[in-house]
Amino acid sequence: MVVAVFSLLVSLLLQVSAVAQPMRMSPEERTAQLKKELSLTEEQAAKVRTILDEAQKESQKLFESSRGDRAAMREMMMKKAKETDEKISALLNEEQKAKFAELQKQRRARFEQRQRDRDTR
Repeated sequence: MVVAVFSLLVSLLLQVSAVAQPMRMSPEERTAQLKKELSLTEEQAAKVRTILDEAQKESQKLFESSRGDRAAMREMMMKKAKETDEKISALLNEEQKAKFAELQKQRRARFEQRQRDRDTR
């Protein structure tokens, strides 16, 4: 009985934390998503994966070097995201670029909504 209650409690805590802190996609997951949504070729997908892997490593270094300065970290991360998007866009044909631009617009809207939601708490 105690084990069952403990398991239920852990499960609930994990669900609550998943809702409170949405997980970012791994480079592998993001590549798969972009491959599907943009109809990437295998060659494009491989290049996108390399770009996303490098961006993740660089972002981790930026995070570790920020020393708690959230504003500076946010600015650096936004710059890194823009650079990453530009590198990906350079690999795409015109049709894919248009779709990618739309996906970026949707991503910005979700980000802005999360910011508004945080501000109202």
